[in-house]
Amino acid sequence: MGDVPEEIRAEVKALISLLVRGDIASMHRHGLFGKSDLEVIREVLESYPGEMTMPPDSAFLDFDMYGDVKTGTFMADFPLWFDGAESDFYALIAQEEKSMKRRLYVYDLRVP
Repeated sequence: MGDVPEEIRAEVKALISLLVRGDIASMHRHGLFGKSDLEVIREVLESYPGEMTMPPDSAFLDFDMYGDVKTGTFMADFPLWFDGAESDFYALIAQEEKSMKRRLYVYDLRVP
């Protein structure tokens, strides 16, 4: 897309970094998986082969976004990386609804 605002790129990078570190319980406790069940999240992550790795900085420059960033109603599809390569496993990232301050969270983890 190329026109992802810098602050959104930074927030997406922070979320992905937390995922890569694997502190899923802490992310869940802080609402960074929305209303998803912690055990389901763990099962989904463990079912994908390989080790999740941090994408290169260039991966955060261009990813698919849907909706309107200006109004705060948007979602972003970000490909996760495993064993140092881009995979077909995606984190669907959304903005927290009804928030006075923008806050992104992982809405879904999926292979499209």
